[in-house]
Amino acid sequence: MTLLKTSHFIKQLFLVITFSLIYSCSNSNIGEENSPFNLRLIETKIFTLDNETPPYNADYQLSENGKKRTLSFLNARNKTLYFYDYDSRELINKIPFEAVGPKGVGEVLRSYYYHNQDSIFVQAFQHAKLYLFNSEGEKLDTYPLKAPLGNYITPFYYSNGKLVINNSVGCNSSQGNDPKPVAAVYDLKSKTFALDVDYPKEYYTENSGWPISLCNVSNAPNIEAGTDLYSFAMSPEVIVTDHQGKYEKIDFSSSEIDQSRFATTDEMPLDPLDQAKLAGRYAQYGAIYYDPFQKYYLRFANEPIPESRMEKRIFKPIQNIIIKDENFNTLGEVKDFEGSHFFFFTKEGLNQISVDKDNEGLMVINVFDYEK
Repeated sequence: MTLLKTSHFIKQLFLVITFSLIYSCSNSNIGEENSPFNLRLIETKIFTLDNETPPYNADYQLSENGKKRTLSFLNARNKTLYFYDYDSRELINKIPFEAVGPKGVGEVLRSYYYHNQDSIFVQAFQHAKLYLFNSEGEKLDTYPLKAPLGNYITPFYYSNGKLVINNSVGCNSSQGNDPKPVAAVYDLKSKTFALDVDYPKEYYTENSGWPISLCNVSNAPNIEAGTDLYSFAMSPEVIVTDHQGKYEKIDFSSSEIDQSRFATTDEMPLDPLDQAKLAGRYAQYGAIYYDPFQKYYLRFANEPIPESRMEKRIFKPIQNIIIKDENFNTLGEVKDFEGSHFFFFTKEGLNQISVDKDNEGLMVINVFDYEK
């Protein structure tokens, strides 16, 4: 079953589209205290990695085929997709990609999307192309990408013959009136794309005064509802779109984040380490997710990194997670959540990728249940 024959597969929840002037204020709770919410650890699953695979990788995806659940991820170091049986925890397949030759994808792979075993997309960063492979590693098709598209970050997904791609660009690198898109909608049949929703100017103009690392946009598709949420690092609001004309702003703020800290700065260091230090002094919003099993939205709200940590080059902030239901009613906020922000979801609960501090050859998955 190829991708182009499964146009009914998903409705969308991913990025942002045509601007309308209808903003939703009914869910606003800025300045209000979010009630406490807990995540209760119910299980820890251990997966064995090979000696080429680091503990953290790119874009964990869970797929289900009958009773079998498969967890996949991209190891960017060796340009290989790994597939594990989620329940038995056994490695069941690897798809290595070559840099050159007929199946070559270049030296850099940034992201992928697994639709089914005959339709696996990978983003060839240096080639400015998307390639379609099957599970045997055979290249089936090529989809050219053109400027002004930039650095793609996942998730991207397929719906009605099109891929919707989240596009993250440096905020302070705007040239002239070139658009800075959040989303690109790619028509696989015609091999053309349309840009969908520019960054608000305050996120990318030369006068924005924000470190480049604050400019990435996180998104969370709700396939069942056919909508996408977009989260900007410096905004208490998220954008909800269906890429067909719907556009709303929804408050998704944290009671733990002081909005007055969202001030601009004239300091724009070139060194990446100095940029990380500068960004760490800001409170900012992080990754956003949708749990299709519980029908919850989750958004990270990160407090400024204490100076004592930054002196030790520890750039991990204090993480809080705001949780809303599918109607954007706030259920509560998890305070000071430990560990990574790499999530995927199963019927059992929230799955967080973690590591074994004593053995980097293991991938640890902590499974959490929601607890008000």
